[in-house]
Amino acid sequence: MKAISIRRYLAIFTLALLAPFAMAEGGGDAPVKTMASILAGLNHFPNADQKVQLQAIANDADNSEAVKTIAMAMHDMQHAVSADNKAKLQAIAADANADASVKTLAEILAGVNHMPSPDAKAKLNNL
Repeated sequence: MKAISIRRYLAIFTLALLAPFAMAEGGGDAPVKTMASILAGLNHFPNADQKVQLQAIANDADNSEAVKTIAMAMHDMQHAVSADNKAKLQAIAADANADASVKTLAEILAGVNHMPSPDAKAKLNNL
């Protein structure tokens, strides 16, 4: 009986210890998937509804700074991102500590001119 109780306590302790790491990226994949979907269908710039979604992602304190930066760069783009935002996106894409999907999103957005290429769209659909 005591062995079962000890195992339960160990299991609960392990879950409690590891739970923060599961949430470390801040908000999980949902913001990345939302932005990938918006970018895959992009035609020159995001529409009004998409801009609302991007602003919400940028304002969400649970999202990483990289995710917030990508959201605002996409929100503000007109045919292409600004030079300032392009530099920020390139820094995210080169960051060895950034999540692979975030890096891919930043790299693609930095290179968009009017709309993503078919190759880029295929990558976005896999995020």
